[in-house]
Amino acid sequence: MNTPESLVNTAWSYTILYFGRRGRENQRAMKPGDLQLKTTTSGLKYYVLRERATKNHPGGVSDNEDESQSVMMAWPGNPRCPVACLEK
Repeated sequence: MNTPESLVNTAWSYTILYFGRRGRENQRAMKPGDLQLKTTTSGLKYYVLRERATKNHPGGVSDNEDESQSVMMAWPGNPRCPVACLEK
């Protein structure tokens, strides 16, 4: 994460690893506001993906979308912490 190019590549790799779902289709549609930084009660930072309606999951009563949520937790003290990378 020492050069601009490696920082972008690493941040994108972490984003896809933790939040990539339907491949390129949803990756192109991602916006900076889709990732929300939160903090646990113990002070540990993490990112969650703000879900939006998609082609297969438009929302509504009959939508059977998985209710689980992807989380990217910080790795305190690790130089390859994904949260620190996205913050940088």
